[in-house]
Amino acid sequence: MQTSPVLSDREQTAMKAKMQDQLTRLLQKRPSKAELMQQNIIKQASLAPSLQATQQRLLKKKGKDLLSRSLQNRRTHDELRDQNIIKTPTSSSLQHVSAGQQLAEFLNRRPTVDQLRQLNVLKETLVWSRETCSTPSARNCHTMSLVSDNLFLIGGFGGRGFGGNKWFNDLLLFNTSRMTWSRPVISSSALSERYAHTTSLVGSKLFVFGGFGEGEGGRWLNDLYVLDIQEPKKSQRTKGHTLPIPPSYASVAAAPSETSPASSTGSSPGSVHPVRLPTFPSDSASTSLTGPVLSWSKPVTQGKIPPPRAAHTCTAIGSHLWFFGGNDGSQFFNDIHVLDTETLTWLQPIPEGAGPNVRAGHTATAVKRDIYIFGGGDVKQLFNDLWILHTDTRRWREAKISGTPPTPRAGHSTVAVNGKLFVFGGGDSSRVLNDLHLFDTASLTWSRPSDTGVVPAPRAGHTATLVGSRIFFFGGGDVDGRVFSDLHVLDLCLMASVFHNTPRAIESPRVSSAETPKFSESFHKNSVDLDDAEEDVTLGLLREIKDAAALQHKSFQRDLAEIRQSLDGLEQIRRLEYDSLMEKLIMLETHVQLNPSQLRRKHSKQLRTPSIGS
Repeated sequence: MQTSPVLSDREQTAMKAKMQDQLTRLLQKRPSKAELMQQNIIKQASLAPSLQATQQRLLKKKGKDLLSRSLQNRRTHDELRDQNIIKTPTSSSLQHVSAGQQLAEFLNRRPTVDQLRQLNVLKETLVWSRETCSTPSARNCHTMSLVSDNLFLIGGFGGRGFGGNKWFNDLLLFNTSRMTWSRPVISSSALSERYAHTTSLVGSKLFVFGGFGEGEGGRWLNDLYVLDIQEPKKSQRTKGHTLPIPPSYASVAAAPSETSPASSTGSSPGSVHPVRLPTFPSDSASTSLTGPVLSWSKPVTQGKIPPPRAAHTCTAIGSHLWFFGGNDGSQFFNDIHVLDTETLTWLQPIPEGAGPNVRAGHTATAVKRDIYIFGGGDVKQLFNDLWILHTDTRRWREAKISGTPPTPRAGHSTVAVNGKLFVFGGGDSSRVLNDLHLFDTASLTWSRPSDTGVVPAPRAGHTATLVGSRIFFFGGGDVDGRVFSDLHVLDLCLMASVFHNTPRAIESPRVSSAETPKFSESFHKNSVDLDDAEEDVTLGLLREIKDAAALQHKSFQRDLAEIRQSLDGLEQIRRLEYDSLMEKLIMLETHVQLNPSQLRRKHSKQLRTPSIGS
């Protein structure tokens, strides 16, 4: 039997190369799809829709299987890096990730505000700012009282130049959380026009007393009005007219209460303080408002009513209102009158010891159950002495101070914060000031705190009200005839000497939510009550951290966008490759209906394997 010769390795290699070359030439000479269709060897797929759908389904499955095998066989990231196809990430490419990790670690172990103060990172600095919200008509010698997170502005004086005067009796509300103004609806006869009066909060009632009212030559008042804010009636829209709303509104200083110190201001319609300062109100704007309906009442009191007066002070100690000083145009006072708000009875205690001289335009501020009286003056002179009235023992004491006190003045404001008195502004008939002083009631020491920011212009007859760790200043006037309607805020959060070891000691005079549920619901649905002083203190630091985090977040977003764009590009390339592959498969094997006899003859000519000897 004849056996085939055994080929050497060289011969086998040469044979394989020859066969490969022949196969390549045959494939290059194969007819195109158009030639096969012209010779009627293959038909268009559109002629057999049912066969086309079946073939497409089979080919899609085949394409998916092919793609799946390709993805399974793809090289890993480490293999591509080992083969130097991709480069190892450098430190610069990981910079943003590292920064983000560092920020997260810092936020987890960031120091407290007290620790930053001890390390002298945060300095004893007060920061001024001016609010850009709309404000009421310009005025001075008004009052402002804090109830929950609303400031109640009552009365004041303004006018169009020295020849035109205007008294106010409006009641406006400023929400310190939303920084917006509103006007409540008054159901009963309103408070008569006045300025240089006092307003004090006791429980859920505001007590307004005295002042200088409108009339021929003016009227010195000693009437008492009460505004009960505990259960206001449901709001009703005013029909037939709109309620005029000035485009700008103000803040007013209320007399401090026993449990929550606030500010007190004094302003005199006499010669010791610039009064009847002109204002330039803009009351043309009006709108129709709805809100809780409040009502004024004029209660009947017992006992001897104090003589008419203005530019006096009123300080709330528990349920008792302590009135001191003032003037009636012909004389100045240094007497004390007390109103028991529970029985509506007037008392006139006579404290032991020599008390302050007669005066008006002073301030009287409560620290615990003591009243600190500073400044003011009479026809002859202004004062910068400081007196303490101990209400429990009913004894006067002049403070033996150290440090440099403020210059003599009247029409200034004083706010108590954790036993520290902040005195701002005031002046005399020739000039007004915008300096800030601090008095420590524990050491009886005066000092000048460091402040920065947008400091208010010099003024007197303004108001200052403590809200959390901020003091709101509004209005006032100067000796040049200007009256102000601007609203400034003094932020105390960086004062370590004020907030040290007293994380919850900052309380503003307010009516609790239990006492005034309906009022709170109607005015404070969206309000934020910052009762926790530690939260107030950290606001400045948190703003800086948030700003840094925001910048880092923007950088992360940019990097993420670039990565997504690269991935989208790769995905698009993959889809194009897949579509191209599918198109080739469809062109070669789909959209056709084969003629079996012609296909066999054609393939027998083109795909016959050549013999080795040929």
